[in-house]
Amino acid sequence: MKIGVLSIGGGYASLPYIQSIIVQEKGWLDTNTYADLLTISQMTPGPLAINSASFVGMKVGGPIGAVVATVGNVLPSLCIVLLFSMIYYKYKNLNGVQLVMKAIRPVVVALIVSVAYSLVMMLTNNERMIYQFLLLIICFIIVRMKKVNTLLIIFGAGILNMCLMYLMS
Repeated sequence: MKIGVLSIGGGYASLPYIQSIIVQEKGWLDTNTYADLLTISQMTPGPLAINSASFVGMKVGGPIGAVVATVGNVLPSLCIVLLFSMIYYKYKNLNGVQLVMKAIRPVVVALIVSVAYSLVMMLTNNERMIYQFLLLIICFIIVRMKKVNTLLIIFGAGILNMCLMYLMS
């Protein structure tokens, strides 16, 4: 729960904090096992922090430990979100709340644009990535405009990407 409450910024931002508690403070894992934790947590579906909590819980306390660690990691965020939701729905019609929400929107848009810009700059350094990025945009447009089943788009994009990588190698 300590990690769930204090790890602000998402999974990757909380990795140093997770390492300091799990490896250095508690000694539940050594450095090599912690590296395995990161690999497994990134390979499995779901958020990194939750996967990490499940892994450590399993390693330390077996299946019950995995459940307790996962619930302990999720519970603080769940409570905070529920609290903010209740406050918002109770006071959403107040002018002050509306002003805060209006002020937050451009910040969120700016963050998304910033991440997108960084991604595009990173992708343009690699010719393959440029094609993959263009494929992503084309798939997005097809899904939005033509209402094609996303599973077909994912499958088709995977085949096109494999062909592209074969032709470029």
